[in-house]
Amino acid sequence: MMKTINLKLALVVCVVLVVMQTAFVFMPSHLLRLYNMGMRPLIYVVLVMALVVFMGNNARRVGHGDLIKKLTLLFVLMYGFTLLFLAFFVGASHNSMVTSFPVVMRHLWERGFVIFLGDVIRYKLIKSTGTKERRFMLVMVTVVLVYSQLNHIHRITQGHLPVADAFFELIFSPLVIGSVVSYFAIKGSFLLVASVSFTYIMAPYLLPLLPTVSLMAFSLISSGVAFIAAMIYYVSIDSNKLQMMRIQEKRAATYRKKTRINQSLTASVIGLILLFASGLLPIYPVVILTESMTGTFNRGSLVFVERIATDDVFNRIEAGMVIHFISHQNVEYIHRVVELVYDAEGERHYMTQGDAVYLVDPVPVPQSHVRGIAHAFIPYLGYPVVLLNERR
Repeated sequence: MMKTINLKLALVVCVVLVVMQTAFVFMPSHLLRLYNMGMRPLIYVVLVMALVVFMGNNARRVGHGDLIKKLTLLFVLMYGFTLLFLAFFVGASHNSMVTSFPVVMRHLWERGFVIFLGDVIRYKLIKSTGTKERRFMLVMVTVVLVYSQLNHIHRITQGHLPVADAFFELIFSPLVIGSVVSYFAIKGSFLLVASVSFTYIMAPYLLPLLPTVSLMAFSLISSGVAFIAAMIYYVSIDSNKLQMMRIQEKRAATYRKKTRINQSLTASVIGLILLFASGLLPIYPVVILTESMTGTFNRGSLVFVERIATDDVFNRIEAGMVIHFISHQNVEYIHRVVELVYDAEGERHYMTQGDAVYLVDPVPVPQSHVRGIAHAFIPYLGYPVVLLNERR
Protein backbone atom coordinates (compact mmCIF):
# COMPACT_ATOMS: atom_id res chain seq x y z
CA MET A 1 0.00 0.00 0.00
CA MET A 2 2.81 2.40 0.88
CA LYS A 3 4.49 1.84 -2.48
CA THR A 4 1.21 2.63 -4.27
CA ILE A 5 0.79 5.83 -2.26
CA ASN A 6 4.37 6.86 -3.02
CA LEU A 7 3.89 6.23 -6.74
CA LYS A 8 0.69 8.28 -6.82
CA LEU A 9 2.33 11.08 -4.88
CA ALA A 10 5.27 11.02 -7.31
CA LEU A 11 2.87 11.33 -10.25
CA VAL A 12 1.15 14.29 -8.60
CA VAL A 13 4.49 16.03 -7.97
CA CYS A 14 5.63 15.48 -11.57
CA VAL A 15 2.31 16.71 -12.98
CA VAL A 16 2.56 19.89 -10.88
CA LEU A 17 6.10 20.55 -12.13
CA VAL A 18 5.13 19.97 -15.76
CA VAL A 19 2.07 22.20 -15.54
CA MET A 20 4.10 24.93 -13.81
CA GLN A 21 6.83 24.89 -16.46
CA THR A 22 4.35 24.77 -19.33
CA ALA A 23 2.66 27.86 -17.90
CA PHE A 24 6.09 29.49 -17.74
CA VAL A 25 6.58 28.92 -21.48
CA PHE A 26 3.50 30.97 -22.33
CA MET A 27 3.97 33.55 -19.56
CA PRO A 28 4.32 37.23 -20.59
CA SER A 29 7.85 38.59 -20.32
CA HIS A 30 6.96 41.11 -17.60
CA LEU A 31 5.94 38.26 -15.28
CA LEU A 32 9.06 36.13 -15.75
CA ARG A 33 11.04 37.82 -12.98
CA LEU A 34 8.17 37.37 -10.52
CA TYR A 35 7.94 33.72 -11.52
CA ASN A 36 11.67 33.06 -11.11
CA MET A 37 12.10 35.03 -7.89
CA GLY A 38 8.95 34.03 -6.04
CA MET A 39 6.47 31.66 -7.59
CA ARG A 40 8.72 28.79 -8.66
CA PRO A 41 10.83 28.57 -5.44
CA LEU A 42 7.63 28.69 -3.38
CA ILE A 43 6.03 25.84 -5.32
CA TYR A 44 9.20 23.75 -4.93
CA VAL A 45 9.21 24.40 -1.17
CA VAL A 46 5.56 23.30 -0.93
CA LEU A 47 6.28 20.11 -2.89
CA VAL A 48 9.26 19.25 -0.68
CA MET A 49 7.20 19.82 2.46
CA ALA A 50 4.44 17.57 1.07
CA LEU A 51 6.95 14.78 0.41
CA VAL A 52 8.39 15.10 3.91
CA VAL A 53 4.93 14.98 5.49
CA PHE A 54 3.61 12.03 3.49
CA MET A 55 6.83 10.02 3.11
CA GLY A 56 8.81 10.95 6.20
CA ASN A 57 12.53 10.23 6.35
CA ASN A 58 14.06 7.54 4.18
CA ALA A 59 14.39 4.38 6.24
CA ARG A 60 16.78 2.75 3.78
CA ARG A 61 20.33 3.04 5.05
CA VAL A 62 23.09 4.09 2.68
CA GLY A 63 26.16 1.88 2.88
CA HIS A 64 29.81 2.63 2.11
CA GLY A 65 29.39 6.23 3.31
CA ASP A 66 33.12 6.99 3.53
CA LEU A 67 33.68 5.91 -0.05
CA ILE A 68 30.76 8.02 -1.28
CA LYS A 69 32.13 11.11 0.50
CA LYS A 70 35.47 10.62 -1.23
CA LEU A 71 33.79 10.09 -4.59
CA THR A 72 31.71 13.21 -4.08
CA LEU A 73 34.83 15.31 -3.58
CA LEU A 74 36.54 13.57 -6.51
CA PHE A 75 33.66 14.30 -8.92
CA VAL A 76 33.51 17.97 -7.91
CA LEU A 77 37.28 18.39 -8.25
CA MET A 78 37.28 16.46 -11.53
CA TYR A 79 34.91 18.96 -13.10
CA GLY A 80 36.85 21.92 -11.73
CA PHE A 81 40.18 20.54 -12.98
CA THR A 82 38.66 19.90 -16.40
CA LEU A 83 37.59 23.54 -16.71
CA LEU A 84 41.00 24.74 -15.47
CA PHE A 85 42.77 22.46 -17.95
CA LEU A 86 40.70 23.81 -20.82
CA ALA A 87 41.16 27.40 -19.67
CA PHE A 88 44.93 26.89 -19.62
CA PHE A 89 45.18 25.37 -23.10
CA VAL A 90 42.44 27.18 -25.05
CA GLY A 91 42.28 30.39 -22.98
CA ALA A 92 39.71 31.80 -20.59
CA SER A 93 37.27 34.66 -21.03
CA HIS A 94 35.20 36.72 -18.62
CA ASN A 95 31.82 35.15 -17.88
CA SER A 96 29.10 37.63 -18.88
CA MET A 97 26.65 35.98 -16.45
CA VAL A 98 28.82 36.90 -13.44
CA THR A 99 28.94 40.67 -13.70
CA SER A 100 28.44 41.55 -10.03
CA PHE A 101 27.74 40.09 -6.60
CA PRO A 102 23.97 40.82 -6.79
CA VAL A 103 23.78 38.94 -10.09
CA VAL A 104 25.52 35.92 -8.56
CA MET A 105 23.14 35.97 -5.58
CA ARG A 106 20.18 36.15 -7.95
CA HIS A 107 21.45 33.10 -9.82
CA LEU A 108 21.89 31.24 -6.53
CA TRP A 109 18.31 32.01 -5.55
CA GLU A 110 16.53 31.65 -8.88
CA ARG A 111 18.44 28.60 -10.08
CA GLY A 112 20.68 27.17 -7.36
CA PHE A 113 17.99 27.01 -4.68
CA VAL A 114 15.54 25.41 -7.11
CA ILE A 115 18.15 22.85 -8.18
CA PHE A 116 18.74 21.94 -4.53
CA LEU A 117 15.01 21.53 -3.85
CA GLY A 118 14.66 19.53 -7.06
CA ASP A 119 17.37 17.19 -5.84
CA VAL A 120 15.50 16.74 -2.55
CA ILE A 121 12.44 15.74 -4.60
CA ARG A 122 14.55 13.47 -6.82
CA TYR A 123 16.24 11.74 -3.89
CA LYS A 124 13.08 11.13 -1.84
CA LEU A 125 11.05 9.82 -4.77
CA ILE A 126 13.75 7.45 -6.04
CA LYS A 127 14.68 6.21 -2.56
CA SER A 128 11.05 5.52 -1.67
CA THR A 129 10.40 3.42 -4.77
CA GLY A 130 10.58 -0.36 -4.83
CA THR A 131 12.89 -2.27 -7.13
CA LYS A 132 10.22 -2.97 -9.76
CA GLU A 133 9.06 0.62 -10.12
CA ARG A 134 12.50 2.23 -9.72
CA ARG A 135 13.42 2.33 -13.41
CA PHE A 136 10.13 4.02 -14.31
CA MET A 137 10.53 6.47 -11.41
CA LEU A 138 14.12 7.30 -12.38
CA VAL A 139 13.20 8.09 -15.99
CA MET A 140 10.09 10.06 -15.07
CA VAL A 141 11.73 12.16 -12.35
CA THR A 142 14.81 12.88 -14.48
CA VAL A 143 12.85 14.06 -17.52
CA VAL A 144 10.39 16.11 -15.47
CA LEU A 145 13.12 17.88 -13.47
CA VAL A 146 15.11 18.70 -16.60
CA TYR A 147 11.99 20.14 -18.20
CA SER A 148 10.87 22.01 -15.08
CA GLN A 149 14.28 23.67 -14.59
CA LEU A 150 14.64 24.79 -18.20
CA ASN A 151 15.05 28.47 -17.38
CA HIS A 152 16.02 29.63 -20.85
CA ILE A 153 13.34 27.83 -22.82
CA HIS A 154 12.21 31.23 -24.13
CA ARG A 155 15.55 31.48 -25.93
CA ILE A 156 14.55 28.41 -27.95
CA THR A 157 11.01 29.54 -28.72
CA GLN A 158 12.18 33.02 -29.75
CA GLY A 159 15.04 31.74 -31.91
CA HIS A 160 17.82 33.51 -29.99
CA LEU A 161 20.07 30.45 -30.15
CA PRO A 162 21.21 28.30 -33.08
CA VAL A 163 19.39 24.98 -33.11
CA ALA A 164 22.52 22.92 -32.37
CA ASP A 165 23.66 25.14 -29.47
CA ALA A 166 20.13 25.24 -28.04
CA PHE A 167 19.82 21.45 -28.17
CA PHE A 168 23.15 20.70 -26.50
CA GLU A 169 23.12 23.52 -23.91
CA LEU A 170 19.47 23.42 -22.87
CA ILE A 171 18.41 19.82 -23.49
CA PHE A 172 21.20 17.30 -24.07
CA SER A 173 23.62 18.35 -21.31
CA PRO A 174 20.95 18.80 -18.56
CA LEU A 175 19.44 15.45 -19.53
CA VAL A 176 22.77 13.60 -19.30
CA ILE A 177 23.75 15.28 -16.03
CA GLY A 178 20.25 14.70 -14.62
CA SER A 179 20.41 11.01 -15.57
CA VAL A 180 23.79 10.63 -13.87
CA VAL A 181 22.54 12.36 -10.71
CA SER A 182 19.40 10.19 -10.65
CA TYR A 183 21.61 7.12 -10.95
CA PHE A 184 23.63 8.40 -7.99
CA ALA A 185 20.36 8.66 -6.03
CA ILE A 186 19.70 4.92 -6.32
CA LYS A 187 22.50 3.77 -4.02
CA GLY A 188 24.28 6.99 -3.13
CA SER A 189 23.73 9.58 -0.45
CA PHE A 190 22.00 12.95 -0.75
CA LEU A 191 25.41 14.61 -0.35
CA LEU A 192 26.57 12.99 -3.58
CA VAL A 193 23.35 13.85 -5.42
CA ALA A 194 23.20 17.51 -4.37
CA SER A 195 26.93 18.24 -4.69
CA VAL A 196 27.35 16.82 -8.18
CA SER A 197 24.09 18.26 -9.49
CA PHE A 198 24.76 21.74 -8.11
CA THR A 199 28.39 21.83 -9.27
CA TYR A 200 27.86 20.57 -12.81
CA ILE A 201 24.78 22.71 -13.50
CA MET A 202 25.64 25.93 -11.64
CA ALA A 203 29.28 26.30 -12.73
CA PRO A 204 28.43 28.53 -15.77
CA TYR A 205 26.36 30.78 -13.49
CA LEU A 206 28.95 31.24 -10.73
CA LEU A 207 32.48 31.05 -12.18
CA PRO A 208 33.92 34.45 -13.19
CA LEU A 209 36.12 32.84 -15.87
CA LEU A 210 35.22 30.11 -18.34
CA PRO A 211 37.16 28.38 -21.14
CA THR A 212 36.75 30.07 -24.52
CA VAL A 213 34.84 27.23 -26.15
CA SER A 214 31.48 27.17 -27.90
CA LEU A 215 28.23 26.42 -26.08
CA MET A 216 28.05 23.07 -27.82
CA ALA A 217 31.59 22.13 -26.82
CA PHE A 218 31.05 23.24 -23.21
CA SER A 219 27.85 21.18 -23.00
CA LEU A 220 29.54 18.10 -24.41
CA ILE A 221 32.47 18.51 -22.01
CA SER A 222 30.19 18.83 -18.98
CA SER A 223 28.13 15.84 -20.09
CA GLY A 224 31.23 13.78 -20.77
CA VAL A 225 32.76 14.48 -17.38
CA ALA A 226 29.44 13.62 -15.70
CA PHE A 227 29.28 10.33 -17.62
CA ILE A 228 32.85 9.47 -16.62
CA ALA A 229 31.90 10.22 -13.00
CA ALA A 230 29.04 7.73 -13.27
CA MET A 231 31.41 5.08 -14.62
CA ILE A 232 33.86 5.67 -11.75
CA TYR A 233 30.97 5.43 -9.30
CA TYR A 234 29.74 2.17 -10.82
CA VAL A 235 33.17 0.57 -10.61
CA SER A 236 33.92 1.89 -7.13
CA ILE A 237 30.78 0.59 -5.41
CA ASP A 238 31.05 -2.91 -6.84
CA SER A 239 30.16 -5.28 -4.03
CA ASN A 240 33.12 -7.59 -4.57
CA LYS A 241 35.58 -4.72 -4.38
CA LEU A 242 33.92 -3.39 -1.27
CA GLN A 243 34.18 -6.81 0.34
CA MET A 244 37.87 -7.00 -0.51
CA MET A 245 38.36 -3.52 0.94
CA ARG A 246 36.75 -4.62 4.22
CA ILE A 247 38.99 -7.68 4.41
CA GLN A 248 42.11 -5.59 3.75
CA GLU A 249 41.08 -3.05 6.37
CA LYS A 250 40.71 -5.80 8.98
CA ARG A 251 44.09 -7.30 8.13
CA ALA A 252 45.83 -3.94 8.20
CA ALA A 253 44.26 -2.42 11.31
CA THR A 254 47.51 -0.76 12.42
CA TYR A 255 48.60 0.50 9.01
CA ARG A 256 46.02 1.64 6.55
CA LYS A 257 47.33 2.08 3.08
CA LYS A 258 45.92 4.97 1.09
CA THR A 259 43.37 4.02 -1.54
CA ARG A 260 43.78 5.08 -5.12
CA ILE A 261 41.07 7.66 -4.60
CA ASN A 262 42.98 9.20 -1.71
CA GLN A 263 46.15 9.21 -3.76
CA SER A 264 44.35 10.79 -6.73
CA LEU A 265 42.79 13.47 -4.54
CA THR A 266 46.10 14.24 -2.85
CA ALA A 267 47.96 14.42 -6.16
CA SER A 268 45.22 16.60 -7.67
CA VAL A 269 45.24 19.05 -4.78
CA ILE A 270 49.05 19.25 -4.78
CA GLY A 271 49.08 19.72 -8.55
CA LEU A 272 46.48 22.47 -8.36
CA ILE A 273 48.45 24.26 -5.63
CA LEU A 274 51.67 24.03 -7.67
CA LEU A 275 49.96 25.34 -10.81
CA PHE A 276 48.42 28.20 -8.84
CA ALA A 277 51.70 29.09 -7.09
CA SER A 278 53.58 29.05 -10.39
CA GLY A 279 51.06 31.44 -11.97
CA LEU A 280 49.95 29.06 -14.72
CA LEU A 281 46.22 29.26 -13.97
CA PRO A 282 43.78 32.00 -15.08
CA ILE A 283 43.82 33.15 -11.44
CA TYR A 284 47.33 33.65 -10.06
CA PRO A 285 48.80 34.91 -6.73
CA VAL A 286 50.69 38.14 -6.03
CA VAL A 287 52.14 39.05 -2.63
CA ILE A 288 51.91 42.67 -1.43
CA LEU A 289 55.47 43.67 -0.42
CA THR A 290 54.93 47.35 0.48
CA GLU A 291 52.38 49.46 2.34
CA SER A 292 51.23 51.49 -0.68
CA MET A 293 47.84 49.72 -0.75
CA THR A 294 47.24 49.63 3.02
CA GLY A 295 43.53 49.71 3.75
CA THR A 296 42.73 47.64 0.69
CA PHE A 297 45.56 45.08 0.54
CA ASN A 298 47.82 45.27 3.58
CA ARG A 299 51.48 44.33 3.45
CA GLY A 300 51.92 40.56 3.44
CA SER A 301 48.54 39.85 1.87
CA LEU A 302 48.21 37.21 -0.83
CA VAL A 303 46.11 38.74 -3.62
CA PHE A 304 44.22 36.70 -6.22
CA VAL A 305 44.64 38.29 -9.65
CA GLU A 306 42.55 37.52 -12.73
CA ARG A 307 44.80 37.25 -15.77
CA ILE A 308 43.84 39.62 -18.61
CA ALA A 309 45.00 39.17 -22.19
CA THR A 310 46.54 42.27 -23.74
CA ASP A 311 43.78 42.40 -26.35
CA ASP A 312 41.13 42.52 -23.60
CA VAL A 313 42.76 45.25 -21.51
CA PHE A 314 41.09 48.09 -23.44
CA ASN A 315 37.60 46.66 -22.89
CA ARG A 316 38.07 45.37 -19.35
CA ILE A 317 40.11 47.98 -17.44
CA GLU A 318 38.32 51.07 -16.18
CA ALA A 319 39.06 53.83 -13.70
CA GLY A 320 38.70 52.64 -10.10
CA MET A 321 39.92 49.08 -10.74
CA VAL A 322 42.97 47.68 -8.95
CA ILE A 323 45.37 46.24 -11.50
CA HIS A 324 48.58 44.23 -11.50
CA PHE A 325 51.15 45.67 -13.92
CA ILE A 326 54.84 45.75 -14.77
CA SER A 327 56.58 49.12 -14.63
CA HIS A 328 59.15 50.35 -17.17
CA GLN A 329 61.85 49.28 -14.68
CA ASN A 330 60.41 45.74 -14.78
CA VAL A 331 59.03 46.02 -11.22
CA GLU A 332 55.62 44.54 -10.37
CA TYR A 333 52.96 46.73 -8.79
CA ILE A 334 49.35 46.42 -7.65
CA HIS A 335 47.82 49.90 -7.72
CA ARG A 336 44.44 51.47 -8.47
CA VAL A 337 43.64 53.09 -11.83
CA VAL A 338 42.72 56.73 -11.19
CA GLU A 339 42.61 58.12 -14.73
CA LEU A 340 42.61 57.02 -18.37
CA VAL A 341 44.95 58.98 -20.67
CA TYR A 342 46.00 58.68 -24.30
CA ASP A 343 49.36 59.26 -25.93
CA ALA A 344 50.05 61.02 -29.23
CA GLU A 345 49.37 57.83 -31.19
CA GLY A 346 45.98 57.31 -29.53
CA GLU A 347 47.03 54.37 -27.34
CA ARG A 348 45.37 54.25 -23.97
CA HIS A 349 47.53 54.50 -20.84
CA TYR A 350 46.54 54.21 -17.19
CA MET A 351 47.44 56.60 -14.39
CA THR A 352 47.76 54.62 -11.17
CA GLN A 353 48.08 55.36 -7.49
CA GLY A 354 48.43 53.40 -4.26
CA ASP A 355 45.43 53.75 -1.95
CA ALA A 356 47.71 54.75 0.94
CA VAL A 357 49.81 57.16 -1.17
CA TYR A 358 48.93 60.82 -1.79
CA LEU A 359 50.79 61.14 -5.10
CA VAL A 360 49.86 59.62 -8.43
CA ASP A 361 52.47 57.32 -9.97
CA PRO A 362 54.65 59.49 -12.26
CA VAL A 363 54.72 57.20 -15.30
CA PRO A 364 51.52 56.12 -17.09
CA VAL A 365 51.07 52.37 -17.57
CA PRO A 366 50.62 51.23 -21.20
CA GLN A 367 48.11 48.50 -22.01
CA SER A 368 50.86 46.03 -22.84
CA HIS A 369 52.17 46.25 -19.27
CA VAL A 370 48.88 45.33 -17.60
CA ARG A 371 48.82 41.73 -16.38
CA GLY A 372 45.51 41.37 -14.56
CA ILE A 373 42.78 42.64 -12.23
CA ALA A 374 43.19 42.19 -8.47
CA HIS A 375 40.19 40.68 -6.68
CA ALA A 376 40.09 38.82 -3.36
CA PHE A 377 42.96 38.43 -0.91
CA ILE A 378 44.06 36.47 2.16
CA PRO A 379 45.82 38.58 4.81
CA TYR A 380 49.23 37.59 6.24
CA LEU A 381 49.58 34.51 4.03
CA GLY A 382 52.32 36.16 1.96
CA TYR A 383 54.53 37.23 4.87
CA PRO A 384 57.13 34.47 4.24
CA VAL A 385 57.73 36.03 0.81
CA VAL A 386 58.01 39.48 2.44
CA LEU A 387 60.64 38.23 4.87
CA LEU A 388 62.63 36.50 2.14
CA ASN A 389 62.51 39.67 0.04
CA GLU A 390 63.87 41.75 2.96
CA ARG A 391 66.86 39.43 3.42
CA ARG A 392 68.06 39.85 -0.13
